[in-house]
Amino acid sequence: MGMTFSSAYVPSALCCPSRASILTGKYPHNHHVVNNTLEGNCSSKSWQKIQEPNTFPAILRSMCGYQTFFAGKYLNEYGAPDAGGLEHVPLGWSYWYALEKNSKYYNYTLSINGKARKHGENYSVDYLTDVLANVSLDFLDYKSNFEPFFMMIATPAPHSPWTAAPQYQKAFQNVFAPRNKNFNIHGTNKHWLIRQAKTPMTNSSIQFLDNAFRKRWQTLLSVDDLVEKLVKRLEFTGELNNTYIFY
Repeated sequence: MGMTFSSAYVPSALCCPSRASILTGKYPHNHHVVNNTLEGNCSSKSWQKIQEPNTFPAILRSMCGYQTFFAGKYLNEYGAPDAGGLEHVPLGWSYWYALEKNSKYYNYTLSINGKARKHGENYSVDYLTDVLANVSLDFLDYKSNFEPFFMMIATPAPHSPWTAAPQYQKAFQNVFAPRNKNFNIHGTNKHWLIRQAKTPMTNSSIQFLDNAFRKRWQTLLSVDDLVEKLVKRLEFTGELNNTYIFY
């Protein structure tokens, strides 16, 4: 049915530090992931040794007897050779379907419980959001009914390159990026990075912005499909009323 946040807060506006905070419940100055690079502790050996054993899925697994399932984008540098490659499966996960490195929709590699599986560009078998939906449904079908379960599904959508499924590529043609009161206004009293922005923007820049915003919405239609399928499966198996869903 959708979700609207009237206010939203993140521990960091950077991808990897924010993901690390979700997993650990810590601020970046405590888990020490400071940017999206190995040098910044993103999926580094130090992260694996110190933080991964204490993520909340690891605790659910070791102390509470949960079956734990991960599918999607983990940390940006996951799968890097210097970080143990795709053979590395973080502690605490019973089932592991993790994307190598950063966001993609086609032509990517997954770590399937530590073994690499390459995907191409055939929509019916390779479109990542749908692949994540299918492996998640398989988990719900084949998991044990005698243990509680935890699933984390981390779709790269709506991250760039914003590749929508074929059936959604013409959606939202009349949608444009929000024109708030600070839209296209020079940030005179802002951070130096923001002050560097050229204003007013060129028509091509505005067109790019609107197109990116539209494509993000298009990619999220497949995420809607994923959520709907999972909710219906939980309802069908009689588990929906006993399951918490966090977004």
